[in-house]
Amino acid sequence: MYLKLKKQFFQSWNLEMWTKAKGKYQIGGRIYLGRYPQADKSDISPIPWIILDVWEESGLLIAKESLIVSAYCDAGKLEYDLKYLEWQNSLAREKCKEFFHKAFNEKERALIQKRNIIDEGSGNICRDSVFLLSEKEVKAYFPDKESRKALLSGCAREQKAAEGYSSRNKYADWWILPQYERWSRTVTFSSGRKSPYVNIYPKAVLSDGEIRFHGRMAFYKDFTIRPCIQINLAAYQRAGKITDNTEILQNAPCYCKLV
Repeated sequence: MYLKLKKQFFQSWNLEMWTKAKGKYQIGGRIYLGRYPQADKSDISPIPWIILDVWEESGLLIAKESLIVSAYCDAGKLEYDLKYLEWQNSLAREKCKEFFHKAFNEKERALIQKRNIIDEGSGNICRDSVFLLSEKEVKAYFPDKESRKALLSGCAREQKAAEGYSSRNKYADWWILPQYERWSRTVTFSSGRKSPYVNIYPKAVLSDGEIRFHGRMAFYKDFTIRPCIQINLAAYQRAGKITDNTEILQNAPCYCKLV
């Protein structure tokens, strides 16, 4: 009965059900790759990732917990030009790049595939090893509020507390790609730069699972990054990395893909 209802729900969202594991790797399962502070800043331990999607030899993964405390953009730079809200110029992207070099060794980095992220504002394609999900992807892989809730890592909670922010909530507010509002005319900023859009809103999944956006969120420094990566699963398997596909995690993604 549950699977029947779930299938009807997915069809209403124009999604295709996946009811079988794809080879060795099961959507919703967990694998480990890289090492990063988690329980606290001294706990450099293997990072658990949830498998969101699998195709051919590739897999899309998202960190089980929100690991990085960061604003989406540099508020100081934002005063002069809206371009710093674009993904390609964002502080969040810089933090993702730092994470890539900090969390993975050379052999692990070789397993990670670059992913094309289209910046809706500029139209440019960014090639990123660590990135954020779009709202469309979040709604596809996490179709309800409960499934979108992400635990805040102990280390991230310590960092928030150290910076003077509340760390009582065990769930994180985590960034996703921004939303653009286009206008019928070109806008010229004080820097002289022209743009076809009037507003870019930072967007995030809040601790209650709601997806929200607002201009003020550009200045929120206590939100977090829940890193995503795309890896070569066949190479991962050959490397003999730790896997755990028997446990489907709480708040794991559903058996679905974008169509």
